[in-house]
Amino acid sequence: MDCREIRKYNVLNHYSFSKEVDELLHKTSISKEELQDKLRSSLMYYFWGRSEYEVVIYPWCGGGEKESKKIDVYTQIMMNWDKFVEYVWEIR
Repeated sequence: MDCREIRKYNVLNHYSFSKEVDELLHKTSISKEELQDKLRSSLMYYFWGRSEYEVVIYPWCGGGEKESKKIDVYTQIMMNWDKFVEYVWEIR
């Protein structure tokens, strides 16, 4: 695979992360707030700052590497955090 290629990636296909989510969802007494906290913690552990799960965005014109921005999976999910939590909560 070319390092310049952007691939779609479903975080729920990550074995360890998916296993943790599944265990969380099978706890009968877990509240939505508790799920959010543990989900955020797991996301940070598996995806925060991992170079294999990030994309570097450069400005189209001008600028240089100073203006580049790295976006990892954790950052992308946090942009839609409420929707992601709602999706996971609905899996129950």
